[in-house]
Amino acid sequence: RQIRARMIINATGIHADTHQAHTPDAPNPPFESRPRRGQYRIYAPPPSPSTSTPACTLPTTANPYLTHPIQPVPTQHSKGVFVFGTLYNQIVVGPTALDQDSRVDDALDPKVAEELDARLHRVLPRTTTTASTDPTTTTRTKDLHRLTLVGEYVGIRPGTNHRDYQIHCSPNSRWITVGGIRSTGLSASLGIGHHVRDIVHTSLKELLNTPSGQDSDPPQSTNAHASIPTPTSKPTPTPTPTPLPSIESMIQEFQESSDGSVTIHGYRYTVTHPITKCGWTHTQL
Repeated sequence: RQIRARMIINATGIHADTHQAHTPDAPNPPFESRPRRGQYRIYAPPPSPSTSTPACTLPTTANPYLTHPIQPVPTQHSKGVFVFGTLYNQIVVGPTALDQDSRVDDALDPKVAEELDARLHRVLPRTTTTASTDPTTTTRTKDLHRLTLVGEYVGIRPGTNHRDYQIHCSPNSRWITVGGIRSTGLSASLGIGHHVRDIVHTSLKELLNTPSGQDSDPPQSTNAHASIPTPTSKPTPTPTPTPLPSIESMIQEFQESSDGSVTIHGYRYTVTHPITKCGWTHTQL
């Protein structure tokens, strides 16, 4: 598919360098993507007496197993493996940080799973774990808290051969690259978005050189993902926040739906994040 655009923003994650390298007239990618896999395990408290399902509820009191995230001392390579609680009183251990060649291999590694179990037991020594399919109690003493494994997953970070975010602008090529945005990109997303918006506005103002706002030499059509409107002198309006449905109503709809989706303001959204899916699947309202 071909899309005509005044400016192209390449924000395609782990594939940003290959997309840029294979797009006609695009500048050479200024970095090389290097996938880094992170594996997680998710645990739930013991089942309630009336059911064999792990008893996850929306918290009204502090998690009895973990009151705050526990993080090791960061290294030059990674922030380390965390142990942290979720909104659904589940406990998560992860992520690992292992470099790999494949950009799509997210298969679980049993050896890494054992290492994550060991990490959990070091941090919370008064716990023991079982698989969700194992109905037996494997506690070694009466004082141990039994946690049930309810989920595990692997995510692939878009690492590069540089430590920093890779945000580059090639005005003559009408091309902006936003790559290498890893975990901290969640916290930095608004700042990154504002920074890229400013780059777009500045670049287009310098490139547009006719009073009518039309390019004197429009760019050739190329493979792209979005077209950028011509900047105007009008200030950017402040968005009005729209309240979300209650978490309880979304969980109930998710559990009753057959496709794992929820309705928010008339639109259907598929729940994809493993921690949210796990929490919503096992939460008892």
